[in-house]
Amino acid sequence: YCFDSNPEREVFWSLLNCGKISKVWFTGMLTHGQSDFYISYIDPDSHTLRHYYPDFLVLNDDGSYTILEVKADNQIENAIVQAKADYTQQMAIASGMRYEIVKSSNAEKYVYN
Repeated sequence: YCFDSNPEREVFWSLLNCGKISKVWFTGMLTHGQSDFYISYIDPDSHTLRHYYPDFLVLNDDGSYTILEVKADNQIENAIVQAKADYTQQMAIASGMRYEIVKSSNAEKYVYN
């Protein structure tokens, strides 16, 4: 896989080793129509419709899904990151899923629940 960062790689290995999941899809490297898994959102700067490809989609042992994004600490409050998070959270709740952002500084010690 072509991870954007070491924190993404660390979260991926944490997911693989947690024992509570059935499948993990790394979707963060898939953009520009390479994947059907994306969230549409309105870019707060350009006010245009854009597509967001979260880093991971996780199928849990209980059949539920979790969407995970690994993000650098200094980017968490960015307006575009927040717009993506808001739209994804709304979609996740409406679909019975969970959405979580993992700060890069927490990736090394991240434990999937």
